[in-house]
Amino acid sequence: MIKWIELAEKQPPKEGKYLVSDGNEPDIAIYQLFNATEYQWYPSDKSPLFGEQITHWAFINLPGESVDTISILNSIPVEIWSSEGDTIEYINIIYDAENIGKLLSIGVTSSEIDENADESGSIIDISPFVFKYTVANGFDEEGFHL
Repeated sequence: MIKWIELAEKQPPKEGKYLVSDGNEPDIAIYQLFNATEYQWYPSDKSPLFGEQITHWAFINLPGESVDTISILNSIPVEIWSSEGDTIEYINIIYDAENIGKLLSIGVTSSEIDENADESGSIIDISPFVFKYTVANGFDEEGFHL
């Protein structure tokens, strides 16, 4: 499964080659610094897309380069969690730069993080969104797992 990221939500972290789409057509484009402050998309000449049509992007993981999202998630300390049967009610983590960096590294958007933070801005409930960014299909006292 491709983990598409909305361009309006998050820009690629660095220059490089990415999988891109306008919502209908997929292709590959280069994301590159255009001037001192702006980046632009450069699809190939035979691409059905123009740079300004790109609305989504995804990392290209070559064989042996895939991100181990389960290990990243299991490196985030869980403060408290609850489930009833097979239903996860909440998985709360501390809202700090290190945990946010780990969530962003697996494709979670800043808006998802902010929307699921508590009113004090100190805790994030990751249960509403985290499973769409990983192959993990469960969580228990030992962490995320297949």
